[in-house]
Amino acid sequence: MSTKIGFGALIVLIVLVASARAADNQDPSADRKFRARLSTCSTCHGGNGVPKVVGIPIIWGQDADYLLKQIHDFESGDRDVEIMTYVVKQIEPEFVGGVMANIAKRKWPLTVSGGGAALPPGPPGLAVCKGCHQNNFLGASTPEAKQLAGGPAPRLAGQNYEYLVRQMNRFAEGELRNSPTMAALMAAIPPADRDAMARYLSRL
Repeated sequence: MSTKIGFGALIVLIVLVASARAADNQDPSADRKFRARLSTCSTCHGGNGVPKVVGIPIIWGQDADYLLKQIHDFESGDRDVEIMTYVVKQIEPEFVGGVMANIAKRKWPLTVSGGGAALPPGPPGLAVCKGCHQNNFLGASTPEAKQLAGGPAPRLAGQNYEYLVRQMNRFAEGELRNSPTMAALMAAIPPADRDAMARYLSRL
């Protein structure tokens, strides 16, 4: 009986080792495809995390749940940016989660706008943002934040000014509709205050 148990355990061990080796030797084409999909994002968002063009958002180190929601919104049409709508449809579903997780694990890039300099208290309108984006504006994907924001709340600290103010204005004008909470909040804030908020956040 003990011999049979020992032999069975040996067979199980062999199977486990073979499975591990198979996982380590995945189809090279799959790896190439994954890297290709990742490089697609880098084309605009930057291979070092710094966007190639002013107004394109920083996504390195952004919350993975938030990134996945944006992919879903682009696919569904809830968020409409022509190039992004096209690009996300080129990424096969089996790669989406891995690509977004890879981007989320990377370090948020240092930008010339931040620098860590001490800033005066932010514009009054920022107080309402802390409920979802946290006091440090690093974002949150907690159940409470998701309920308030209608989804994960992205990092705002250090995001580029041009992107922030454009998104705030698009929410306020009803052009961006994938977060009713944001649309209502931004519509209630005067344009000059939105501009001041975006400038402040970009320097954090």
